[in-house]
Amino acid sequence: MIKKITIKNFQSHKESVLELAPGVNVIKGSSDSGKTAIIRALNWVCTNKPRGDAFHRETALKAICGVTVEFDDCVVTRERKGAAHNLYKLGDEEFRAFNQDVPPAVEEAVNLKDVNRQGQMDAPYLLTLPSGQVASHLNDLVDLNEIGDSLTRINSSSRKTKKQIDHLEQNIEDEMEEYKTYEGLDALEVLIVSAEKADKKEKENHEIRYTLGTLIDLVDSATETKAEYTWVSKAEKEYAKAEKVDTEIRELSQDFVRLRNLIEEIESIEICIVPDVDALLEEATEVDGLLSVERAEFAVLNSLISDYAKAECDLSIKKIKVDALEREWEDEFPNECPLCGATNES
Repeated sequence: MIKKITIKNFQSHKESVLELAPGVNVIKGSSDSGKTAIIRALNWVCTNKPRGDAFHRETALKAICGVTVEFDDCVVTRERKGAAHNLYKLGDEEFRAFNQDVPPAVEEAVNLKDVNRQGQMDAPYLLTLPSGQVASHLNDLVDLNEIGDSLTRINSSSRKTKKQIDHLEQNIEDEMEEYKTYEGLDALEVLIVSAEKADKKEKENHEIRYTLGTLIDLVDSATETKAEYTWVSKAEKEYAKAEKVDTEIRELSQDFVRLRNLIEEIESIEICIVPDVDALLEEATEVDGLLSVERAEFAVLNSLISDYAKAECDLSIKKIKVDALEREWEDEFPNECPLCGATNES
């Protein structure tokens, strides 16, 4: 953590000392007051950029331009005065012959890379980069590139070894075919020579199998190591989801504002149109009572209608029977009364 920054003769700073507190620090000031120059001075220490001495304070060109950064465990100083005085200091140790690079010991002590620094006009870190560059940054952070390179070398070595094995196996087959040509011979010397060759090939194959087994173990170990870093691809997916969720949240926030305004308008209207609730309840009770009476009367009426329909049906049946009896009577006694014996003519 940076505890203190001292700037001398750098752009607008004649001699400025910034003592930083733990956590977040805010540098506040009007335009052209030297806020951005502080960031440039810190970048000069971390990256040895910008080159030259254009940043040297114009009124103090003969004085030393320097920036000292005090960390928790070390103090780093960058000084320049023309071409003769151009150095880094790490504690009491000086570094002069470093060309355009930062001395490795200073770079390791500072340990502030590009991902740790961001300018005023820079885009938010990782949020605007393509997914490929984001993945590359994440790979650099967790050294996945080293694993990929190792796997490439192992696979290449494995392929070469496999080719050697195939070649040797083919040689063995050729030797075996050649050996078959001597099966009919009784010469013991030929058999001994062939046996020695086969034994030699077997030893070579044994060594190759051992080497291949070692390579396979290395591949398995590298595969297991790679599996431990599968969270990186998941992190990329989660990052994409986070971007989508962020967009949805912004849209929902806008909808929420519109909905809140609409609710306020509805509440203002409800104040004017809400009726007397007690009066409505009394009227609802009376209506319910009237409905109960009407329901009872409707049930009685419905019963009467049912009885009437049944009686009308019985009457129709009886009328049909009477008509049938009248026709039967007329057929039996067409011209004579059964009581008095009078005929239709009289």
